[in-house]
Amino acid sequence: MTPFMGTHLSKLDAKGRTSVPAGFRSRLRAGGTDGSLVLRPSHQFPCLEAWPMAGFEALAAPLAQMPAFSAERADFAATLYGEAVSLEPDAEGRLVLPANLIAHAQLTDKIAFIGVGDHFLLWEPEAGEAYKRAGRTRTLEAGTTLAGTGLAGPAPAGPALAGPARP
Repeated sequence: MTPFMGTHLSKLDAKGRTSVPAGFRSRLRAGGTDGSLVLRPSHQFPCLEAWPMAGFEALAAPLAQMPAFSAERADFAATLYGEAVSLEPDAEGRLVLPANLIAHAQLTDKIAFIGVGDHFLLWEPEAGEAYKRAGRTRTLEAGTTLAGTGLAGPAPAGPALAGPARP
């Protein structure tokens, strides 16, 4: 399935409406769904996560393996489901974002939709750019590649991709 990719800006109106980028809407329809999403506050960052229903179900699957009445399962379930909402874009691809989610992501009049593969994130645009820059920096500093995963060949060489010089 085609991943959610790129960064797309959209407006947020006074009623909390925004338009899902056309490419993301196409990706949702290509997944064989009606385009419905699960939106939830990220518990790592001041942004929102937008998951296709099947992706959200896969994300939540480990919950079923946890002991039914454990504190860990209760915490995990509250974190995952407690503020999540299921939304379906209207015919024009618009969503109405709940006020608590708008507040969590500190959204005002614009939203950056950032594709991250199996889902996408909704960020205040400047904060979203800072998030991407910080991620690139951490990746370069750590020397992270896909080579060790068996998913890619050797790490690319060359000054543009090698990152800062190592001592």
